[in-house]
Amino acid sequence: APDVWYKWIFDEGHLDCAWRLAERAAVLMAIDQVRIDIFITRGKPRECMINEDSISSGHPYGAHGAYLTKIWYEPHKRKWYKPFDNGLPVY
Repeated sequence: APDVWYKWIFDEGHLDCAWRLAERAAVLMAIDQVRIDIFITRGKPRECMINEDSISSGHPYGAHGAYLTKIWYEPHKRKWYKPFDNGLPVY
């Protein structure tokens, strides 16, 4: 059972809005992994909105940090990607 301080999030149905919004944003970005931070307001379960999004968690990667640029760059260097245009601007 949820703690009392955030039980209202479940009781008012805020998760339905948050999930729909996050999934829609991910589809529009054509991305399979993204962190979406969403604002919710008590008493307004259908009025959630995106605060920000990120393709990395901001987590300290420790010894892996030196390799992250290689991991992100290699698919581009080797052309392992397929161009995708959904016709929507990304800004």
